Amino acid sequence: MGCAGSSKSAVTDVEVLAGGKCESESEAVDAISAPLPNRPLSFVNELVSTVAAFEVDINGWDSKTKARIVIGKAPAAPRPEWLPTHGRGIASVHPCCWSLSIEQWIFFMRACTRTDAWQALVQTKGEYNVTMHDTNKHFVIPWTAGTGCSVALLMNHQEAPAPVQLMISHAWGGSVVETYNCFQNLTNHGLSAGGSREAVPPTTRIFYCVFSQYQPNDGVCGGLSIGEQLDMQAFAQVIRSRPIFGMCVLHTTTSEVYERLWCVHEADEADAAGIQMRGLFDMYAWSNEDFESRAAKPIDTKQAQCGSDKDKLYIDKHVTARGGYDRLDINISVLRTKMKDELSVFLAQTAEPLYQANSSRESADSKTAKDWSCHSFQEHHDDMIEIQCNWQFQDRWITCFEKLAKQYRITSAPFLQSSPSNAYNIHEFYPMGSKSFPLGRPGKIFWNGDDCDDTGNDAPNVS
Repeated sequence: MGCAGSSKSAVTDVEVLAGGKCESESEAVDAISAPLPNRPLSFVNELVSTVAAFEVDINGWDSKTKARIVIGKAPAAPRPEWLPTHGRGIASVHPCCWSLSIEQWIFFMRACTRTDAWQALVQTKGEYNVTMHDTNKHFVIPWTAGTGCSVALLMNHQEAPAPVQLMISHAWGGSVVETYNCFQNLTNHGLSAGGSREAVPPTTRIFYCVFSQYQPNDGVCGGLSIGEQLDMQAFAQVIRSRPIFGMCVLHTTTSEVYERLWCVHEADEADAAGIQMRGLFDMYAWSNEDFESRAAKPIDTKQAQCGSDKDKLYIDKHVTARGGYDRLDINISVLRTKMKDELSVFLAQTAEPLYQANSSRESADSKTAKDWSCHSFQEHHDDMIEIQCNWQFQDRWITCFEKLAKQYRITSAPFLQSSPSNAYNIHEFYPMGSKSFPLGRPGKIFWNGDDCDDTGNDAPNVS
């Protein structure tokens, strides 16, 4: 583990442009990356507010060159005042306790989405194409730099380290929006358990590498470099601890999880440990046809990629020792068929026809469509249908946010009040993404009965 008085390379993959109080890019990086004990939170917020002129590169992917390219700029994201500035350094905590709860994951991600940086990412890439690479670069690294603590350890700085109860295997190129919905779906509906569902409470502790590992790679006291964390075989240690809920493989429509070699390694470790593996999906984004077309493609784990030749040699060694990639291809193909069946059952259990409009406003028709109760009336004066959609799990997530707001001593936040009334901004508790809403948008919708696309563009009036 490294220790340094300052941390010049803390945000090594974040390019900050000169501006504000800093006269050069290197000076800005030094200021933002200085260890937190040497930079009070008030200074951090003052600096970041002046860094409105600073911008961070937005990366895209060039499929021809297979390399990241710069496709835009985003403003630096102000660090949330509620996020603790210290905690147990990751070097002092066993990897099996690098955990955070599902509700904490949701809470942190919502803080990211309230920033102008998030809006710039969505405008540049599209709401479903913002990835965990983006989240790490624009939020995780700058908000944890200098602390020696991962997001998970900062969010649990006053609690004794708790063991992982569910391992999450995911691709960094996966959609943030779909990942967010996967975690809400997981708590709302549980996990497949034969013909039933196994309840998974929002307090369940998960290992999610972007938030569980210390990402800045800055050499501060109490921290660990990425290489040091990988040398500890953190993924394998967590899986071998046999978490009570096993391991979930998180699938998004934007990324193939088994093109990431570390996910291949995690599947191999889970198979060797004999723990249960189940699929995790955004029920609003997937269809049976989508997954069937993906499942029809042959698995070729030997072609999976990772960012380091050293990591590839490490994984090759372990996979080969257990029988090679061909064996793993067969195992994953069987697992994928099982997950396809799980998704089919899940969608059948949660999807019903949206509604049939009534001829009289006095009589409301109510149907459930993937967790939404939709009430429709017939408007007399212009033949418009008024639709009010209510999410079934709204109260559950309000309770989670209230508890976490109290834990982090938040007295004022966008999700607590909605101007001009003193009511909750309920959109903060909803799923993310236009596909999540019955007609593409939250709120009350006035509709003329024509078909709407996924974005709800044909719905003329929304309130």
